[in-house]
Amino acid sequence: MLDRESSFSHPEIVALLKNNFVPVAIDQAYQRRQKDAEGRFYQKIANGGPRKVGDGGPTTQGRYTADAEGRFLGYNTTAIRETFS
Repeated sequence: MLDRESSFSHPEIVALLKNNFVPVAIDQAYQRRQKDAEGRFYQKIANGGPRKVGDGGPTTQGRYTADAEGRFLGYNTTAIRETFS
């Protein structure tokens, strides 16, 4: 299973993330409910993954990757065994 400890301790993965991605941490409980541009941007990304905004689920928690346009690239969480696309 891919998790934070094993993923973020691997030097090649750390280098890839540092050189090619901008990390963002949010409280998804707010962004998934927002009705403004920021909320719509997050919702667009989250809806690319398995946990859809508005599907009645309690959370969209996880690690998402997306490009600057908000195009979903992948998803992972340790809570359930879903993996990057």
